[in-house]
Amino acid sequence: MARADLHTAFFGGRGFTLYHATGAHGSRPLTPHFHDEYLICAQLAGHEECHVAGRLFSFDPGDVVLMNPQQVHTGNARGSSDVDYITLYVDRRLALGLVEDTAGPAARPSSPACA
Repeated sequence: MARADLHTAFFGGRGFTLYHATGAHGSRPLTPHFHDEYLICAQLAGHEECHVAGRLFSFDPGDVVLMNPQQVHTGNARGSSDVDYITLYVDRRLALGLVEDTAGPAARPSSPACA
């Protein structure tokens, strides 16, 4: 979900997309939404506060967030005006295939993790 006031770049391959966004958007929060992919988000610069699964989280440079498919979240409910972040979108079939290849068919990625 792109914001008009961010500089963005996409790079994609089979089963994944890498999204890089930088710029000022503190005054433009995203409404609750979800994605069909697993998300691995890394905050590179700036501060954001986002609701993930109904809880408010703060993200600063160096923080990494993992989200499951269809997990409802917002974007920058509050935060600094200049941010820089990257998000890796991983197709759920690719993620589950990698898990099964390495840990066996009973292992599955599960609950959200914010670090």
